[in-house]
Amino acid sequence: MAMNLRLDPSLEEALGREAARSGRSKTAIISQALTDALDKADPDHPAEQQPLVPYAPYRMVYPRLELPEGVTSADLINEQREERLW
Repeated sequence: MAMNLRLDPSLEEALGREAARSGRSKTAIISQALTDALDKADPDHPAEQQPLVPYAPYRMVYPRLELPEGVTSADLINEQREERLW
């Protein structure tokens, strides 16, 4: 289920720092916090949360690919699509 969440600026900043520190997505952090809160509220009926894909933290990749001037990632994607059509 998708939903919107409004956070105070200080909480949003703290969430961003934790995501960068831990390598987890903001969504994963919020989801785990909500699961923990629900478990504490009713320990006899814990919130079930089974990830659809195994957890793999986000990592920066180096070296980063530098595209030539005037070329966008959309251009590269469209090239691949056109090759598959022919």
